[in-house]
Amino acid sequence: MPRFTLSPAARAGVALAALLAGAAPARAQQAPPAGLTLAEALERALRGNVDVLTARARLDGGRGELISAAAPFDLQLQATVSGAQQSEYAQLSSGGLATDATVSRSAAYQLSAARQLRSGVVLLPTVGVSRTTVAGLPVADAGSSVSLAVVLPLLRDRGGRSVSAPERAARAGLSAYTAGMKHGLVTGVVDAAADYWDYVAAQARLQVMTNAEARTARLLDETRRLVQADERPAADLDGVSATLANRRAGRIAAEQRVVDTRNALGQVMGLEPDQIAALPAAVTPFPQPRAWTVDSADTRRMVELALSRRPDLAVAAGQRRAAEILADGVRDGLKPRLDLRVEVGYAGHQLGPSAAGQLVRPLFESVPGMNATLKVDYQLPVGNLDARGALLQRQAMAEEQRVAERDLRVRAASGVAAAAQALARSAAQLAEAERAVELYRAAVEHEAEKNRLSAGTLFDVTYAQDNLTSAELAVVDARLAHARALLSIRFATGTLLDPETGAADPAALTTRP
Repeated sequence: MPRFTLSPAARAGVALAALLAGAAPARAQQAPPAGLTLAEALERALRGNVDVLTARARLDGGRGELISAAAPFDLQLQATVSGAQQSEYAQLSSGGLATDATVSRSAAYQLSAARQLRSGVVLLPTVGVSRTTVAGLPVADAGSSVSLAVVLPLLRDRGGRSVSAPERAARAGLSAYTAGMKHGLVTGVVDAAADYWDYVAAQARLQVMTNAEARTARLLDETRRLVQADERPAADLDGVSATLANRRAGRIAAEQRVVDTRNALGQVMGLEPDQIAALPAAVTPFPQPRAWTVDSADTRRMVELALSRRPDLAVAAGQRRAAEILADGVRDGLKPRLDLRVEVGYAGHQLGPSAAGQLVRPLFESVPGMNATLKVDYQLPVGNLDARGALLQRQAMAEEQRVAERDLRVRAASGVAAAAQALARSAAQLAEAERAVELYRAAVEHEAEKNRLSAGTLFDVTYAQDNLTSAELAVVDARLAHARALLSIRFATGTLLDPETGAADPAALTTRP
């Protein structure tokens, strides 16, 4: 029997012949196969996938939004230092002419703060001291004032509904960004796993086409011997040679498909072009199918998993909450403003020798008593067009988010049922495809034996080989469909990632939830 030299891609595909039969794991004493495993592909994708990196950047942006939204509650400090000199005539003569001039110098220092609380209350403490000296006089006039003003909103912004709305909305948005980060990880896992299975399938198809080419080459060799023995007409060589050329073309196309799927997998893993070109063959076999009859209890259980664990639903819920909080804050702005301002404090005054200590002594000496002020401010925006227009916009945005979330939940629940049916049917489809391969393999042997005994025709042999090749390709397609069905039901139920660690478990991609 002649020997054939296969291309590098074909030789790589030979190592994956077990994929068509769903080979069992290697024995413990055997070394693991050299190649790219599904776990390695996922691990690299979660570090370099575009969706993952983008989700991380958005999460950082969400943290920045939350920090910015807290700006109204930042403590504001203000210090003021002032000095002045004033010259004036203190006395006039009987003729209206100035006789004496005085020069006074004053300095004032004030420290104030403002703090907006999330409850809507505003605190305004102030401390100030002043000192005035007159040239020629041995004493200085010093004064002080200490006060604390508290502004209590009684209608608009009562409880901080308006002022704290942006921060509360940003916190809800941050939860959406956090869920979006998990969804980015899920998307990265789905993309990497799907491309990995495509890579495995491309290598398996290459193996099928390589085997088909080898079968046709053997048939051509046998036909040539029969022609040389005058048991077949020479014209039979043309048909078999044409079939062999067709098989070679199919094998070349399969080799290119391996290159294309390897490139797609390398891109989703975030590799550079030279790293993609150096990717080894995929060695994780397709998952073994298991017969499964979908029942209503399983479906309800998986729907509950989806509604509680899918990160895209958490994203939608966070965005909806943020929109509702903003709308509620704007709605509060329609109320008139009624604020109660309470201010308490004291003022000190002292005349004494000009000395540095005189600047602070009025803060605690010569204080006559406590001062208090009560003030009510009322403001009624008659039209309030700005708040009314903003409320309509915010309400529309909140309703849009509610509609989107409701639609996503419905599609998630229905998607679970569809994914479960697809998984069950993919296992049944694969079983029938494998049975067809066995039958066609027996038919090829039967027709080959008939051809050797001159009881059949080359057309019958070629036709049987074509059917076998198509059946083997159908098995590859069925195994790929089954692997994708497992991936789909894991995505649909939100069980691709560990709920505690957020890590991806490759074993989850080969079993149903």
